[in-house]
Amino acid sequence: MMTTRSTSRTRSRIAGFCLLLVPLTLVAETSLLKQEQGQQRIGSSTANSAALLAELVDEFGRNGLEGTDVEILGGIQKVMGNVSGELMPQIVGQLHAARTGGDAPGRRAQALNAYAGQKSASYQMRQVLLEYQRQLALYQLAERLQALGDRQSTNLHEAVALIIASRKPSAVRRKNDFAISRRLQETEQEALQKEVGLVLSTLETMERSFAGSLENRPGEALAYVAEQKLTSVLQSAFLDLKSDRLMSAVGYEKSAR
Repeated sequence: MMTTRSTSRTRSRIAGFCLLLVPLTLVAETSLLKQEQGQQRIGSSTANSAALLAELVDEFGRNGLEGTDVEILGGIQKVMGNVSGELMPQIVGQLHAARTGGDAPGRRAQALNAYAGQKSASYQMRQVLLEYQRQLALYQLAERLQALGDRQSTNLHEAVALIIASRKPSAVRRKNDFAISRRLQETEQEALQKEVGLVLSTLETMERSFAGSLENRPGEALAYVAEQKLTSVLQSAFLDLKSDRLMSAVGYEKSAR
């Protein structure tokens, strides 16, 4: 996965471009001049961001990093590079011709061409933004799952420690402490079960939104969850803790991590 800082920086740049890519208003020469100048600024900003993405992709390649994230980043960079390197300069030229051309029909034709070009650029950039928003949402969900996994590991270690402590000669005097510890683990396991359920529900929603995307990791993740029977494993761990079957609960907690 990309770093959060790189993700945030790139997403904000792309979002800014998409907001600036607005349709042309086919009116006076002054308006066309402003649009021409604005289009030049957008083109420069887009080109700078495309160059930044290209540097990131090259850096990943030099470091031997590969996978879906890098491929998607490369795809986004390619679209932005094509838009900034080919389509936007063409739009600027058409706006200039629409403003300075000799005959009215010709100027109008150039303005219409520029309008069509901007619509195309706007659509492509919005698709880039949509794709990146999908990937960012998936990245944030992966972070959440990692945090839940860490909590599950902590609960597992607590259960193991409780089993070891309960076998010591001094265990008789600590029954109340053990009961409190087991109850806390039971409460945490129930919370984990519910929170994982929410994550899986989010994944199901994301799977539908990824239709037409470059890949479908939500669907792959859900298939893996089903294969590992994660939902039933979490439930079994909770029920075993509730019934004071610590050894069995530990086995399920190991599987759930």
